[in-house]
Amino acid sequence: MFFEGHHSALSDFCIITHDAPTVDFPLHLHQALELYLVTSGRVLAEIDGQEYILEKNQAVLVFPYQRHSYKILQRAEHLDCIFSPDFAPEFYRDKQHVCPTNNKFDFDINLIPTKDEYLLKKSFIYLMLNEFNKNTDYRDFTMNGKNDLLCSILIYISNNFTGKCTLKEVSEYVGYDYAYISKFFKRETNLSLHGYVNLLRIGKAKNILQTQNLPMHIIAERCGFTCVRSFNREFLKIEGVTPSAFKNSNVN
Repeated sequence: MFFEGHHSALSDFCIITHDAPTVDFPLHLHQALELYLVTSGRVLAEIDGQEYILEKNQAVLVFPYQRHSYKILQRAEHLDCIFSPDFAPEFYRDKQHVCPTNNKFDFDINLIPTKDEYLLKKSFIYLMLNEFNKNTDYRDFTMNGKNDLLCSILIYISNNFTGKCTLKEVSEYVGYDYAYISKFFKRETNLSLHGYVNLLRIGKAKNILQTQNLPMHIIAERCGFTCVRSFNREFLKIEGVTPSAFKNSNVN
């Protein structure tokens, strides 16, 4: 899944990916808006602690700094659209200090643009926002330092989890003591930083296992593991099956 980390929330961008096998994605947040639309299967989306079951033609719209995750309940495909507030300024101008009370809505997958063209994406986003706005209310949302710090940590991890990505490196990047960052991250996400890094690595491994035929040692290396043994151990711990068993179960 695409994670908006290396784009500025102030730039005018919209990135759409779709028709790829969906894998779980752990808790994260970012500065952009995100449309997650299921085109087949079933997905459990959690946004700010609220759970939504998504099936075909159902979507969620995630506002900036809302914490969210996705868990696959039935093998699924989806559209994921990350766009900056400035891509739809007329909509976001009055929404920058609020967030939805209900992020879920229905949206026809046949309206997905077939070409990667700016005006097509613009019209798609405004059509989607109009449908979303019909069926939701809003509540006040105030940014604070905790959101900024957590976002900085998650963005750094998303860009570096295939390397060492240690607690020390993250702490140096955000400019805080590593003991504080360790406690802060655990308190805010209910995960250790190392555990979260491994969740991202296994998520990437699952995507590779579903889409490419590569040796296990190559997959382990590409996902940030130093050896196949540790890769197998973490995969089994998180998924309950070995990488080989997961690959075999996903063969068409």
